[in-house]
Amino acid sequence: MTKKYSTQEIKQMIVAEAQKQGVPIELALAVAKHESGFNNLAKSKQNTDGSRDHGVFQLNDKYHKLKNVYDPNENIAYGIKHLKGLLAGAKGDIRKALSDYNAGANATGKGRKQGDAYAQKVMA
Repeated sequence: MTKKYSTQEIKQMIVAEAQKQGVPIELALAVAKHESGFNNLAKSKQNTDGSRDHGVFQLNDKYHKLKNVYDPNENIAYGIKHLKGLLAGAKGDIRKALSDYNAGANATGKGRKQGDAYAQKVMA
């Protein structure tokens, strides 16, 4: 069983990984704060497709295959890598990357509106 890490420990891991991967530190911290409140043991309610979101970056177990979603080092490294890829795909447009993080890059309609609302909350 993975132990519960302190908020300070999680923040330090995020800062180090964001620096390593070249992702804006404040952006990575804002996503983690919004997703889990820096809780490495966070788990979402069941999604409509039966999947769940786990850990600091609330990675979906259907799409993100990790050995231990609650291991903060693994979750943070993967979450920041995912965010970095979305930033690249959005050509640096932070609002679009955040919307894609929440709704998926191919979301339309209601899903896109939810993603856009998510981006606004994280950027606030």
